Amino acid sequence: MRLTKILLLTIAIFFASFSKAQMPDSKLSAVYTPEHLNNLKHNNPDAIEYFNFYVNNSFKITDLPQGKDLEKEELHKINPITKEITNEQIQMVDLVDFNPYLFSCKTDQNNRKYYSIGNTGKLLIMFSNKEIQEKFRNSKKIKK
Repeated sequence: MRLTKILLLTIAIFFASFSKAQMPDSKLSAVYTPEHLNNLKHNNPDAIEYFNFYVNNSFKITDLPQGKDLEKEELHKINPITKEITNEQIQMVDLVDFNPYLFSCKTDQNNRKYYSIGNTGKLLIMFSNKEIQEKFRNSKKIKK
């Protein structure tokens, strides 16, 4: 009887952790409709897992290096649906829970891209697609 309870509890914990891993990050709702996310959740959970990883691990924010001449672009807020640049100033609070879908940053297949972040004194580094995919593969190995 006790063994059955332990087994059932173990199975319940396994399924709870599995279903949680497939839940879309709230940042994804900036560009995807609830219907689209629900469809992905049921039909392509691997995509949800990758998108969740991307919105939290595709970039790094650091201090703008002094005396270093980096080829960089100015970061702008955008409308995530139309991709049009808005006139809103970027504030430090925008960087606390940064969502790359809300800004004009893009990734490159092989190279990192650099963006100066308004007058915050910060630099956004967008990792290359290769780096992101490698980090994602490594994160899946760690979870196993």
